[in-house]
Amino acid sequence: MDIGALVNDVNTLDTPKYLIHCYIKKQTHQYFKTASKNNDPKTLKLQLDFSENYKTAFQDEVQSAHFVYQQVAIFTEVSWYVNNETSSFIVVSDDVTHDKYCVRTFVERILEIELRKHPDVKEVEVFSDGASSQFKSRFNFANIGYLCEKFKLNVKMDLLCILSWEGCSR
Repeated sequence: MDIGALVNDVNTLDTPKYLIHCYIKKQTHQYFKTASKNNDPKTLKLQLDFSENYKTAFQDEVQSAHFVYQQVAIFTEVSWYVNNETSSFIVVSDDVTHDKYCVRTFVERILEIELRKHPDVKEVEVFSDGASSQFKSRFNFANIGYLCEKFKLNVKMDLLCILSWEGCSR
């Protein structure tokens, strides 16, 4: 590739959109880093996301079993409580749809466990950068109301820019 072709390729990039994306990514990452440092004993911070589906296998399976397999979905959650107390959950499910019903069920069960450990919590802030079918649909906004009512909590959902954070590693 010669210099002229390179200059032409650079000139055809949609630089303003890319710069806006970079700005949003940086601001989102900074917000997450600040917000996940929890100093309020009445607030619980959750980070949620689905992993890829994984193929199940048996250690000594016969060759024919290689072509017939099941998959499992992995749903991950990390919680931050006051004084940097953290906990994490991994939900393994044979329901690989990654849909709004899975999200509601998993979050509800995780909150039940977390609230037994921290009964004084009055607010939950949820972070996710997941797909719109999983976390950013109108169903999940209705789900916030359901969780507020069921657990008598204030629930805040932060939908972050995809790939804008380091996640659990902070």
